[in-house]
Amino acid sequence: MLASVMVGGIRYTTIEAVRRFLDAKPAMASRADSSLDDAIEEALREAGL
Repeated sequence: MLASVMVGGIRYTTIEAVRRFLDAKPAMASRADSSLDDAIEEALREAGL
């Protein structure tokens, strides 16, 4: 689960939280054809952010 907080109807997270989330999903983080930025964007979309 991606750690986040809701403030004023907007959900926030941190780069560190995204990195922990990606570390917990090695298949997504280790894809050779995906940059770290793409993986972060995908993780945020999966979390509904």
